[in-house]
Amino acid sequence: RKFPHPPGNKEANPITTEDEMIPLLLCAVFAQNENLADLEFLVGTWRGSGEFQGQKFSDEYVYEWAQNRNFLRWRYSMSMGGKAVWQDEGMMGWDAEKKRIVGFCFGMDGTIGRAECVESKKNRWAFEGTSTGPYKEFRMTMERTAEDEFSASCSAKDSPVHTIRYKKEGRKP
Repeated sequence: RKFPHPPGNKEANPITTEDEMIPLLLCAVFAQNENLADLEFLVGTWRGSGEFQGQKFSDEYVYEWAQNRNFLRWRYSMSMGGKAVWQDEGMMGWDAEKKRIVGFCFGMDGTIGRAECVESKKNRWAFEGTSTGPYKEFRMTMERTAEDEFSASCSAKDSPVHTIRYKKEGRKP
């Protein structure tokens, strides 16, 4: 039985036997990064709401595993009056050199943010970072408050702390 080329490499010889496939499958199974295991609970859709600058808003985070569970990808949207006023997406993963979780975020206006986890406990993570947007330096703290809830507190230099509680959508009983 003939198997296809390894992903992304059309020049490589195709795998021709199941014996050649086994090492690749083992690499895939063991390549998952255990340093993100405590964040597994985030996978799924989360909703929150609050008030910002006197206006009510709703938030949505969607988290999913990426690249063989070595990264956690998110999509975020803030809506006011049913209209998306901010969206971004990003990924976080383990930086083996710095020995900490790092994340990159890309905003709908071209903003790029980078953060590093400066505090990591079983149910609490604090990230500090920089951005090319209006909030040059920021801190975000995430805390798991229940099995299907977490809170996120964001602050920027010369800006008040903004905390939102999120509830997981579609949780099975």
